[in-house]
This record gives sequence, C-alpha cells and structure tokens, in this order.
Amino acid sequence: MRVTVSDIEDRIKGEEYIFLKDLYPNQPDLHRFTICILTLDNGYVEFGQSSCVDIKNFDPEEGKKWARKQAFDKLWAPIGFELRTKLVGLGEESKT
Repeated sequence: MRVTVSDIEDRIKGEEYIFLKDLYPNQPDLHRFTICILTLDNGYVEFGQSSCVDIKNFDPEEGKKWARKQAFDKLWAPIGFELRTKLVGLGEESKT
C-alpha cells in the first residue's frame, strides 16, 4: 500500500486562501503574499504560502497555485504516517 495524490485530494474537505494585501492594505511589502489553508476530513490543517519577488509580478491565481502546492506537499508525511500506523495495527507490517 502507498499514499497517492488521489488519496490526499480525497481527504481535503476545505480549501481557503488569504491574500495579505486584503488584511494589511497599508503595508505594501505584504501585498505579494498568498496563504493557502487546506483542511482534511479529520480536521487536520496544513498551511502553504507563496510570494513573488516584485509586487509588479503578483498574480493572485499563480499565488494560489504555489501556496496550495506547498500546503499539499506537506500532507504526504502525516498521511503516510497515518497509513503506516494503520498497517502496523492491522498486522500488515511485514507486507510493507
């Protein structure tokens, strides 16, 4: 058994984005940051962030794409740990 992209996608039940320009309109240095919050079916939450070097290059869709990728990539370890724990509990340790 192994964790797949589909396994992770299926576990995501919430996806939110925060643009720091909306929270801090008077702080232009923060206007290039995007935060993604992914919530899994068990309530586990993971964050990802992205930023561009120059605010002139800021594109909200690109920011969302890269912030989500970072949050998603962080989910491999905890979901893999969860699977490993289940396998050991099922007595399938020698099969992995």
